[in-house]
Amino acid sequence: QNKKTTVIPFSIKIQDIAAGKHHALALEAPSEGNGTRVFTWGCGNYGVLGHNRQKDEYYPRHVAFMPRGMSLKKVAAGANCSLALTTQGHVYFWGVTKSGGEAVMKPQLVDALANNQHVVTHLGAGSSCVACTTNVGNTVVWGQGPYGELGLEGKKSSAKPAFVESLEGLIASDLACGQGSILYVIKDDENSKKLPKVDLKAVEESLKK
Repeated sequence: QNKKTTVIPFSIKIQDIAAGKHHALALEAPSEGNGTRVFTWGCGNYGVLGHNRQKDEYYPRHVAFMPRGMSLKKVAAGANCSLALTTQGHVYFWGVTKSGGEAVMKPQLVDALANNQHVVTHLGAGSSCVACTTNVGNTVVWGQGPYGELGLEGKKSSAKPAFVESLEGLIASDLACGQGSILYVIKDDENSKKLPKVDLKAVEESLKK
């Protein structure tokens, strides 16, 4: 509601930021010999701020439940969830992907990825879904996909991380999640040639109807 620009009075260097529907995250830049801290603020519904309680925060607050000394390189925010990516390629998640689901109140390691030695390189979160890509060409998604955004054939939702088979073996250099869509930037190599081509003329004609 405050339309004025507010300067946060902390002398902390920031390397990444993310904003969800009603909350925000800031990731501290690395410094020699220390880990990197995550700060969150905004609406605290569903544990989205990671402080193990559903309470709003009006100023950035350190997420103390992250393992001490942890080195992080990226954060992401969905409508009601937050994620952090470590330099080792492990993903921490908190919040919910489904408004009626059980909330994760503080950062929790995504075991399905870490325990199977997946090294995540990129991650993102949309209105009700999460997507991650790995260094060997695996794409993993979970959450709600009412518009087919998860890319799981025959499924519109997945409570647990699931592989997107149509993108198997394709290396992603970036991804973005939105309202009803997920976009990937795929490395141009022999594997990428198997992807189907979009008929842009057919799309344009359908939009005219």
